[in-house]
Amino acid sequence: MTSENTWSVDLKSKTATHVSGFSLTVEGNPKDPSSVSPGRTPKDIGAHEQVKLLRLGLEALAGASGSSEESSSAPVVRQLNKESYQRPANLPRKPLLSLKKNKPDA
Repeated sequence: MTSENTWSVDLKSKTATHVSGFSLTVEGNPKDPSSVSPGRTPKDIGAHEQVKLLRLGLEALAGASGSSEESSSAPVVRQLNKESYQRPANLPRKPLLSLKKNKPDA
């Protein structure tokens, strides 16, 4: 299955529809969408085929948006990786509250 012949792409509504009836809609930039909403899935398509169609549909949308001038001028938002929290060295350690009962020494 090739994505060029089997997908119809509408960049205005940001949707891609496969000849089988599977469709998907994206929000944001088609090359880097912020959300993907698959439409109705035909009953004869299995889970693996749905995943494959979803991937191919996203590739078809991204490929079609590459030729449009509008999406190339749109700013690209990148997420920064958050580093794990490092406790400052000068911050004193607080005692931990324990709910375990201490056994009295006999």
